[in-house]
Amino acid sequence: MIIFLYGKDSFRSYQKLKEIINKYREKNPNSSSLHQIDFPPTSLEEVELVLATSPLFREKKLIVFKHAFSLGADEQKKLVTILRKKGIVKDKDNILVFRAEDEPDKRTALFKYLNKYGRSQKFSLLNKPHLRIWLKKTIDSQFPKLDLPNYLRESLITRLGPDLWRIYQEVQKISTYQESGHKKISQDDIEKLVVFPDDTNIFRTIDAIAAKKKKEALRLLQAHFKNSEPELKILAMFEYQFRILVKIKALIEKGLDYYRIQRQAKLHPFVFRKTFSLAKNFSMEELKNIYDKLFNLDLGFKTGKIQDKQIALEMFIVELCNH
Repeated sequence: MIIFLYGKDSFRSYQKLKEIINKYREKNPNSSSLHQIDFPPTSLEEVELVLATSPLFREKKLIVFKHAFSLGADEQKKLVTILRKKGIVKDKDNILVFRAEDEPDKRTALFKYLNKYGRSQKFSLLNKPHLRIWLKKTIDSQFPKLDLPNYLRESLITRLGPDLWRIYQEVQKISTYQESGHKKISQDDIEKLVVFPDDTNIFRTIDAIAAKKKKEALRLLQAHFKNSEPELKILAMFEYQFRILVKIKALIEKGLDYYRIQRQAKLHPFVFRKTFSLAKNFSMEELKNIYDKLFNLDLGFKTGKIQDKQIALEMFIVELCNH
């Protein structure tokens, strides 16, 4: 049996995959017949070997294929040939799950095969009414203590759109904030905590810093000030982006390829592409020093030791661009 999960809503397809794996593990708690095939580095020869291995105790094998559409066209055709050769469509001993993190090219041999013979489930981006339903279910099931009024939920889905990865991450952040002693969440809290897509000039600002373009970086910072964005929120955006940059740079220095880094980073594809590109412009030592400076700024802001926060942020950028 083949299950094929795909679509632009990679969050829900990922959740569905987790659900399938968890159900299999519940049914087969001591099983060694769960296999996860990751392309790359898994080779097609290894796929043949896994498919040929007989399951223990006559239990069904669950074989999860990740990033199969990252294979070249010829390799995809070879994979289809292997599946046909093994008679997977009629095989009752193997459950194969293919997940694509986006909407793959429908012209490929692999897509045509999976779509024809598999139980396909397409995860399209949710519209606003369905986003409301999804957010309510998510909060009720995973953040039951979170008291987030409907008008603030509406603000999140209106400004974050169908990016469920980002909404989930921000809800986690809000929940942690409330649990730390803030009983009532206000619009001001949301503005301080949440980084919205209209704040994505932060990428351009960091890009200007990396290129030592001081005037451009300061001009972009001024744009944030003109938008009446709180200094704490601007600082939070810097901290968030540089924290991700450190993580991705560490994976790059380990010698991992683009796709393996993307999988381990677990970021929205747009954020990952931008951050991966930026990471090449910094050394790890630079990133650690910058993160230390951000930590000191954050401490100064919150303890009141830094009074003029705008000047402090400007000096932070000037210092980085002058080095």
